[in-house]
Amino acid sequence: MATTPAQTLVSAGFSGLLAIYKMRELGIDVQGLEADADIGGTWYWNQYPGARCDIESTEYSYQFSEALQQSWEWSEQRATQLELLRYANHVANEFNLRAHITFNTRVISAQFDETTHR
Repeated sequence: MATTPAQTLVSAGFSGLLAIYKMRELGIDVQGLEADADIGGTWYWNQYPGARCDIESTEYSYQFSEALQQSWEWSEQRATQLELLRYANHVANEFNLRAHITFNTRVISAQFDETTHR
């Protein structure tokens, strides 16, 4: 049986973490690339006073795992930047997502291969 080559994903923000989790769940070998030194995306950089999500924290959280839902309790109805970043780190640790991300790596170009559709 042939092995599937690693798929590359750009981002270790909330959407990137979810994509890595889902791809691994499907058995796809995935490697995330992140320009920053750690996970979090928007919540890694936007550390200005008062930064928080504009929807209820429970709606911002991942819904794919009941165990994850039970392992985290939001302290406020609309979480602050720091709590959102802690949550992202919690998720990355719970599912060993960092092992599939290369940090401090900026993508400067990409090309689509018409033959392989990649």
